[in-house]
Amino acid sequence: MLRKIIQNEMNKREITHSMLAKEIGVTSSVISKFINNTQETSFEIVLATIRFLFSNKEDELMIKYIQEINKPSNIYPSLEYLATHRHIEELGILIEKQASNKNATCQEWLKIYSFFYNWQKNFKNIPRIEQLKRIRELKAQEPELKIFIRLMEMYVFYFELKYCVVQEFSTGLYEEIKALENNYIKSSYKARFSEMMSYINLKVYNDQIKARDYAESLLEGNIGRCFNGFAYFIKGYSYLYESFDKTVKYLKESYKQYHKYYNAYALDIDEKIELAKVIWDKPVEPKYPLNQAYLLIKQGNNDQAITILEGIESEEKEPLVQFLRGLIYKDSNIMLQSMICLLKRGDTFLANMPKVALLQNGFSEDVLTDLINLHIK
Repeated sequence: MLRKIIQNEMNKREITHSMLAKEIGVTSSVISKFINNTQETSFEIVLATIRFLFSNKEDELMIKYIQEINKPSNIYPSLEYLATHRHIEELGILIEKQASNKNATCQEWLKIYSFFYNWQKNFKNIPRIEQLKRIRELKAQEPELKIFIRLMEMYVFYFELKYCVVQEFSTGLYEEIKALENNYIKSSYKARFSEMMSYINLKVYNDQIKARDYAESLLEGNIGRCFNGFAYFIKGYSYLYESFDKTVKYLKESYKQYHKYYNAYALDIDEKIELAKVIWDKPVEPKYPLNQAYLLIKQGNNDQAITILEGIESEEKEPLVQFLRGLIYKDSNIMLQSMICLLKRGDTFLANMPKVALLQNGFSEDVLTDLINLHIK
């Protein structure tokens, strides 16, 4: 079925086997064998073919390909592809289908990804200590799987907001990933690593340059829509206090990646684009309450801003509500409370907003710097 879909598209666009081969960097005989179904073609060649011919149908067609594979060398990247693209049900189907595979290495891959599959389906209900215990009980001989186990350990602390622990776990891991032989697995694990580290370097360590470097690594890997959307988000958000144009440019790219499939993420990005317009005094009619209040404060309409802030009940938004109240009343204590609350949540980057306002109010920069350093250690 997949081969017929590909051949029909090539005929429609008058693309020959040699033209496609040149485009994706293989010989025409490899393409002919794939299209004529004379051998099971490698995962990376099929992925490159689908991305060239059907960029908007990648996931759908890759799932069709994965349903047909049997070679262990294709099973390994397929497990990771389904995992990173959040096709959890399809991951379970592949694991079940290959359960009787007699290849010992394949069985090891299936065992580790079976754990990951069950973990993804149930991790919200499993206490962190129990998650770590189960992960640390996993044993593997394959270098890729040893790294994947370490990545899962990092994820546990990452989702528990224990970012400094994640930073400790990261030592030396990136170099180990770069030494892996399988190109797709290497790129995918680099993306997993870079996703976490871009976020931590921006939000926790307030290091915009490192965050952008990791975001670039994410984009270079081109693992999938979700990773690309996150990378563009980090790049755009990192410019919030430096460049309006770059902030909006990259956040809009992130929005494009997310809006069809991850609406909650898209709405958050839309709110941040609006915030950038308020911060940089660009024309805007805010639709999000915090941004409405912020703009009213900048316009001197404090009474209306107070009314809006009183209607915001979200605990997540409370530090920024405090920050805006501090602006209204020119109260350094309220702004300091806002900053401390953000730091406790591990958001050093957003804590820049009350920090700048406190400095403008004459607060000691040395004291604020010490406060930040205490919270990121």
